[in-house]
Amino acid sequence: MSAAQAFAQASVAPLNTRQDDKGTKGEEDMAASRRLLTVLATLEDLSDDELQAVSARALSLLLDRPVDPAADSLLGVEVVAQEESRLLGGYRALAPRAQRRLREHVRRLRARARAALRGRVLIHPRPRPPATRRDDP
Repeated sequence: MSAAQAFAQASVAPLNTRQDDKGTKGEEDMAASRRLLTVLATLEDLSDDELQAVSARALSLLLDRPVDPAADSLLGVEVVAQEESRLLGGYRALAPRAQRRLREHVRRLRARARAALRGRVLIHPRPRPPATRRDDP
């Protein structure tokens, strides 16, 4: 049996199913833990292509689930270009305080841009002093 087949076999059974109706909650949890450990151990043996397929399937399953509106964090998937990927990686590498400062800076820039689009500029350009001419005789 290949690693992919073993993974598929171990992951097909839902993690919360019981073998019999007489099992207790503790037995259910033990069975789910064993299945999860089997799946995780099988992942180690998968090739890169097989891991990509498993990852894509897992993400599609997560995206198909209903979302709890009170959830603190949500799963979002967006395809980004190379430059955006580098920027996002740099942002995530920042300390939380630096991330907050950067977010606040971006909010200010957006507010300034929105105001400029409405014709109201938040920061007016400095008035230029009147040009002085030299009158040459």
